[in-house]
Amino acid sequence: MSEQTKHLFKSANSRKVIASIILWIMVALSAVTFVMAFIEMIVYGKYNADAPVEIISDGEVIMSLIFAVPDIIWGFMQFVFIIVFLMWVYRTFRNLIAIKVAGLQHSAGWAVGSYIVPIVNLFIPYIVMKEVYQASLYAKPESEDWKTKKSPKYFLVWWIFYIVGSLLYNVNTMFSFDTMGDYQISAVITIIAEPMLILALISLFFIMRNITKAQDTTLVESMQVDEAVADKEDEHEDTEE
Repeated sequence: MSEQTKHLFKSANSRKVIASIILWIMVALSAVTFVMAFIEMIVYGKYNADAPVEIISDGEVIMSLIFAVPDIIWGFMQFVFIIVFLMWVYRTFRNLIAIKVAGLQHSAGWAVGSYIVPIVNLFIPYIVMKEVYQASLYAKPESEDWKTKKSPKYFLVWWIFYIVGSLLYNVNTMFSFDTMGDYQISAVITIIAEPMLILALISLFFIMRNITKAQDTTLVESMQVDEAVADKEDEHEDTEE
């Protein structure tokens, strides 16, 4: 590997490790929230949907406050995760550029920016992640054959469940919670959304792990082989001259 490439190529493993730790904390919090939503559905299900929230007992008020804690922590962890995750995305794409993978359709900046731009963030991040995965695992020097490779099915699990789960999660924040019906509907939405978010996060973990591992092994080795061949060709040309 040339000195210039060594300088530009940096393992994304440390960022992957930090992001993974946060990710698994979020999975655990989602699991707790899922169980709590079931309890809320049972407790609040006895009330009429039109009944005002003032009808609940003091013990149920305390329960609601306690049950809100994991959700608040999850929101904070999500904020931290997004920052670290986007740093990982940037590094993995920069590595593809450093190794000079042929046929890349996006830039490292756009790989990160696509998560932020409205509408665009509904589909471009998925396309970019597939590009990073395929290039990291299958790219060969001066070849674009990696584009023909398929990504695992858990890519769709990650993206579909992330989009739908996040949408439901945001819908839950729109309730005024003036009536017991709001609490009942919120509990049902949570029971649906949390498993989706859990599956999306677990799928993302495997995506990050496989991309990082491939870049640190297969991709680097491929570059070393390519340069070894190039060095031999240069030596052969020098000898002929």
